[in-house]
Amino acid sequence: MSRFVRPLFALLLLFAGALPTAAFAQEADLSVVIADQSAYSVDRGDTLTFSITVINGGPDATVATLTNQLVTSDLTATSLSGPGATCTLGTLQCTMALGDGESTVITLVTDVSMAASLGAFPGIKAFVTGTTYDPSTDEGNEASAFALVNGAAIADLGVSVSGPSGIEAGHTGTFTAELVNAGPADASGVSFNLVIDAPDRQHDRKRLPLQAAGAAPAATAPSQPCRPVPRRPSPST
Repeated sequence: MSRFVRPLFALLLLFAGALPTAAFAQEADLSVVIADQSAYSVDRGDTLTFSITVINGGPDATVATLTNQLVTSDLTATSLSGPGATCTLGTLQCTMALGDGESTVITLVTDVSMAASLGAFPGIKAFVTGTTYDPSTDEGNEASAFALVNGAAIADLGVSVSGPSGIEAGHTGTFTAELVNAGPADASGVSFNLVIDAPDRQHDRKRLPLQAAGAAPAATAPSQPCRPVPRRPSPST
């Protein structure tokens, strides 16, 4: 009887020893790559877009989780998306199912702060993990990319004026000037100059045309000069 028990016992031990190996039989070699931004430069207030590619080198399928991190406070994330991926902007995470040899491109859109210093390097880091055993977590599972801030944003200022084309003598004319900053930067120390062009027509009491480059004060017609009235000669007595 023992000659049958011993081989069976040995077979059970062999099967038990193979269980840990069977549990990790499937593998998915994940990696992440970010398009190089070092050749690009941005200004304060610009939009900076990162293209992040998650790759499954196989040989088996997996569900990958991509986690992004903003390296500096000079960036604010505004959009995170990718085909076939479920992304959450608040946590900067995306999950996606990837088969053997498949990849997905995740797009992260950010705004560069107006307070970013010239010469700063705003950028991101990306990390990828999977539900399937990854045999090489030390290789390719992390990537980073940065850009250079090399210029200051400008403030695009403009002015428009509206008002009457002329003013009746003795009346008040009101002009309205609107100053507009089209950005993208804030404007400080803005000055506004008024230019009033009123012809000098002392004997014209009809209309005084005005041309203004801003809000103009009220204009009135100049007064006529006084002329003496000749006295009639007294009748002879």
